[in-house]
Amino acid sequence: MDRGVPLLFWRPRPPAGMDLAVPLPDLSDVPTAELITTLKASGYDVPDGLPEEIVRRAGEAIEPLCALVRDDALWEAREPQGYMAPIHAMHALGAIGDAAVAPLLVAIVKTRDLGDFLTESAPAILAALPPDAVTPLQEAAADASLDTFQRHAFARGLYGIAARPPRAAR
Repeated sequence: MDRGVPLLFWRPRPPAGMDLAVPLPDLSDVPTAELITTLKASGYDVPDGLPEEIVRRAGEAIEPLCALVRDDALWEAREPQGYMAPIHAMHALGAIGDAAVAPLLVAIVKTRDLGDFLTESAPAILAALPPDAVTPLQEAAADASLDTFQRHAFARGLYGIAARPPRAAR
């Protein structure tokens, strides 16, 4: 399901109207746990189709992705196969777009030294959350104890939610 979060970190999208005719591999038979393990070990080289397949399995992928984001050892790893895993997981959680992950994403932006990720990717990930995720983002954006860059990431995420057109009734 496309929630409007570009998965640019993983693979650039072709310009509109340009068909590269490169089909993604079929990962539908691969167990979710194996997909998450592959994502965790990917470093900078995430296999084609992996993020899309993980996002398609939103319900069963959310908790293992949250576990990657919560894993202190991954954040502190020195090799890309470690420290990229929680960042990839945050991208996937944003693409899934479940409001239940908003408190976790807010906590990570508040407590982790995210470097350029804070200004480059975090706002788009937060902006992909649904409108019912606004409250924790508003509270974080108003938190004067946070630095300007953190508050700006939350504000940009809120703007992204507000600027998105409402979904049609299903």
